[in-house]
Amino acid sequence: MKEDDFVIYKSNSTEEFVRNIIDKNKVVGTELLLNHAYSHPDSPLYLVPSAPLASYINHGGPMMSIKPKSKGANVKVQWPKDGSNSAKLFEWTYSQTGNHFSTNFDKMNFKSPNPWLNDHPIDVIERSGKLAFEYVALRDIHNGEEILIDYGDLWEEAWKEYSGRHPYARDSLFRHAINVPESLFPDNWLNTTDKYEIAELQDLDALPRGVALPMTWKHNGKPVGSKYAYVVGLEKGFSDKFLEYSEQKGVVELYRKLLTEQEVSFRGDAHIICDMLLY
Repeated sequence: MKEDDFVIYKSNSTEEFVRNIIDKNKVVGTELLLNHAYSHPDSPLYLVPSAPLASYINHGGPMMSIKPKSKGANVKVQWPKDGSNSAKLFEWTYSQTGNHFSTNFDKMNFKSPNPWLNDHPIDVIERSGKLAFEYVALRDIHNGEEILIDYGDLWEEAWKEYSGRHPYARDSLFRHAINVPESLFPDNWLNTTDKYEIAELQDLDALPRGVALPMTWKHNGKPVGSKYAYVVGLEKGFSDKFLEYSEQKGVVELYRKLLTEQEVSFRGDAHIICDMLLY
């Protein structure tokens, strides 16, 4: 998940024709689910475990000792180990596309444990529900002993600040993600964005007339996917001719808006053809 997925926006449930359309200019709260998410302050990615009882594991602070019943965390989270059954299961799961899983588990060549660690956060978000981490005991845990993990220093500081305020001085309920252990998030998940961006196209001026190149995403280099998302080489002076045609048809303002207000730019004689230009 990403940060915006936890934001609660204002909506009008009484609208007669179109109900519950959110207004992203008005934030009214944050989902309780954020308290059960694992994150890193430098990453846009939030991991929310969906396993039974996972959301009931409370904060114990750092592990104090390996002695039984000692204070602090007695469990940690980690990625499945290479060669383990869980690593193979989730490598296979992550490789699946669409809503239906194939039955090729026995035929799969397992060679990339935790493959999501090599992907961009955007790609990981798109495969939500197809990756997993493990809860591993740090010491012997006795019957009746509560399972605890370390939520991290940032969480603890936020809780101390919140709980130290008088209840009437709290402007909202406590919401803060659990901090992941050191090195759980790979470098390619850090200091990046969860926004879809189109890769900048090089040497547009040299694109031959009539040649079309697919637009690609910046984060993974894959084609955008739309049948209209292409850059096409056009003859010299095409922009001027199209502007003249637009003026004759009375749609020049639409043309100017397409040229000046899109995130992608038009340079030289190569132009980006997108859905909007077809109208």
